[in-house]
Amino acid sequence: SIDYASDVLVQTDGRSFFVPAGTQVRLAPGESVHIRQRLYHDFTVGKFSLRRVADLWLLRRRYDALDPDYLNRNFDRLGVSEFVRQMEKFATVCMDAREADEDCRVLMAYLLDNGLNGDLTHYKLSRMALESGDLATAKRSSVFRQVFLPLNEMRLYYSSLCRYPILLPYYWGVRIAHFLRKPWRVSKKLDYSKINASQLDEMRRVFVAAGILNRDKKGKE
Repeated sequence: SIDYASDVLVQTDGRSFFVPAGTQVRLAPGESVHIRQRLYHDFTVGKFSLRRVADLWLLRRRYDALDPDYLNRNFDRLGVSEFVRQMEKFATVCMDAREADEDCRVLMAYLLDNGLNGDLTHYKLSRMALESGDLATAKRSSVFRQVFLPLNEMRLYYSSLCRYPILLPYYWGVRIAHFLRKPWRVSKKLDYSKINASQLDEMRRVFVAAGILNRDKKGKE
């Protein structure tokens, strides 16, 4: 369970609500896995902050008394095992004042540069870092992926896909319709003209340190 010492704004399934101080929330095993999956998603869209690191540290240290085999099986299934290990190590370094290795130093520098919650440039670089190839190839792939997100990411926006993955094409259509209603916002998100190769290389270095990319090659594992 999690005890909230102060009012907290919680966002889930596209809705927001406040949890008042003194509330205790019990976590089911699947919810603990989902929290880490959500952390992976947030990291890969440029949203990385000390608050998220502290939440992970608190979850693991005080409230996460689950069967580690269950967690590891699910992390392997989701493809986030190495990321979770790196993030938990980084959280321990930050919150318990442990000695930092090179990966943690890279993540700390990124955390300080990212500010409270990242910005549009961090978002674009994060999307590009997941793509293989040179700068131009990564830009083209990122634009395509922003419209046609893969199933594992679409599930975070549309919970119905967890039970009915066959609806993925339909929700792609919903996403495109949403873009068409706000073209001025979409044009900014799809403009990668100011991103350069050195920025992309640095972001890929961050993703390697986070356990998302393979150390021996750039782009997707």
